[in-house]
Amino acid sequence: MKKGRTDRETIAQLLEYASWAIELSDMQICDMAEIYFNTREEFRGKTFLDAFRRVFLMDKTEEVPPLNRNLRLFVVAQTISERILQVCKFLRSSHNVNVSCVAVSMFETETQNVIVGMETKLGDENRVESTPSQNGQSQVGTLRWKVAWETILQLTNGDPNGEFITAEVRTAILDEHPDFNKNTISGSIYSFRQSRYIVLEAIQQLRDRNTNIDFTAENIMQAILEDPPNINQLRLCKMVDLFCQFGIPKIESNQMKQGMEN
Repeated sequence: MKKGRTDRETIAQLLEYASWAIELSDMQICDMAEIYFNTREEFRGKTFLDAFRRVFLMDKTEEVPPLNRNLRLFVVAQTISERILQVCKFLRSSHNVNVSCVAVSMFETETQNVIVGMETKLGDENRVESTPSQNGQSQVGTLRWKVAWETILQLTNGDPNGEFITAEVRTAILDEHPDFNKNTISGSIYSFRQSRYIVLEAIQQLRDRNTNIDFTAENIMQAILEDPPNINQLRLCKMVDLFCQFGIPKIESNQMKQGMEN
């Protein structure tokens, strides 16, 4: 991360960090994480594996994937210089280095709210690469998270609250898209579960206030935005639409809590 504009030393520093990180063993990563956990009340006293399963909403029976098999590198700055962008493009295309460049802008509104904007200049791993069609026109890329969500809904017969197994989703996606990164798939599955939990929680809050409420996408989103979560609102809107289309479930708060812990 650089304040202001990237300088000539940025790439050298990035590769120096990468050369250190790639040598870390699973045990070293776990040890470093558990030391950090002591500074966070929510994870204090937990093992790395316990915390990993909790954050990524994995079943206790699901196996935590091997660590540090691939590195993804990021250059984050207010301005990504053309020179740095060109070098990173070269590293990606000629040396298969998974490096991304992200420009960040920040400003404060009149009400003193801080707005942060992010633009991926290089390496948007959440989008399938565009492919030329028969008429020579480039087709619009498909968002990878949408592919994962559609796969989940196929496995649950369209029920956004249906149960599914992460390994089955991953296998189904890789059969269709073998170029997808497994970590990207896992992140998309996590975003589905997280969005589902947030929407279910909002539905329960509305039901607690008024048992005769007529649920709409608008009032569910309004309940969610009373305490805005740190998650992409486009995905939350999509999840709300899925529940409105399939049907609002009757679910108790303790069931939601148990679902998150599992």
